[in-house]
Amino acid sequence: MGIKDQINSDLKEAMLSRNSQMVETLRGIKSAMQYDSVALGPDAEQTDQQVMTVLKKESKKRADAAELYEKAGDKARQEKELFEKEVIQKYLPEEMSESEVSKLVEKAISEIGEVDQKNMGQIIGKVKQASNGLADGAVIAKFVKERLN
Repeated sequence: MGIKDQINSDLKEAMLSRNSQMVETLRGIKSAMQYDSVALGPDAEQTDQQVMTVLKKESKKRADAAELYEKAGDKARQEKELFEKEVIQKYLPEEMSESEVSKLVEKAISEIGEVDQKNMGQIIGKVKQASNGLADGAVIAKFVKERLN
């Protein structure tokens, strides 16, 4: 069963149990996936990898919004965003640890050579590809920047 099928199944279950917060969250996720699917074109089939990319973006949006609501002192909205982020995370595979990412960065650097501003993007791209999307881009960039300095 793919990610989309699991989300649809969970949405039906949430509707039957009258869990309005879960229904709203899952409908939002489905809407984001549908938007991405339309952007791909009418003949393109959305893969699980593309769905994971959409889910990661949605999770990041929720984290950013929760942070802003926290700064604004709006606890209710912050909790809602954190709940939605938690639901989205349930459909994503576990991200790589920082030590695993560090090893991939070191490997990419040894393959490319020295680290400078010009090849920083190339190193980050190589690590993202090697991690199959399981490494957080911010963590990758942090390790590459550390090596740059």
